Amino acid sequence: MAKEKKSGNIYVSIGIPDADVRRLTRLINLLSDREAPFLAAGLQEAQRILVDEISSRAPRVVVPTIRAHPVGPRSRNATITISHGAAKEMEFGRKKPRWIRPRLKRLLWWPGAEHPVRKARHGPFAARPFIGVMDRGHAIGAAEPRIRDVLAAAIDAEFDRLAGGA
Repeated sequence: MAKEKKSGNIYVSIGIPDADVRRLTRLINLLSDREAPFLAAGLQEAQRILVDEISSRAPRVVVPTIRAHPVGPRSRNATITISHGAAKEMEFGRKKPRWIRPRLKRLLWWPGAEHPVRKARHGPFAARPFIGVMDRGHAIGAAEPRIRDVLAAAIDAEFDRLAGGA
């Protein structure tokens, strides 16, 4: 459901893995690959639910970088991108320490530091997940029942539409 890219972005994809959807997709393909407007609307609603849930749980600095990709009328999945640099480290943690160097000035200083330094070691830290990629908890776990209901209704509406038009 979610994966990370080398760029550091986290991509959350809402797919429909049920057998009903595979049948629905075959049926749509048999009917000359028509658009599936109810399914696209259901995916868009599921995407909105998950974005709202992630936004409510994410740190304040991450929220502006959460982006929902457009869902087209022939789409079979919906994607959400979180492009904040620290989002990956918050979700998955960091195993190795890294050095932090100043970007604008020659020295680093922060409240509580004894004196300014040229570089600081930022040690490893445990994951503080807010999305729930690994354990399907947090935002994904909280949104999953509502998403299943929305997608089930969209699938039923699409079956009804195709059955009525066939």
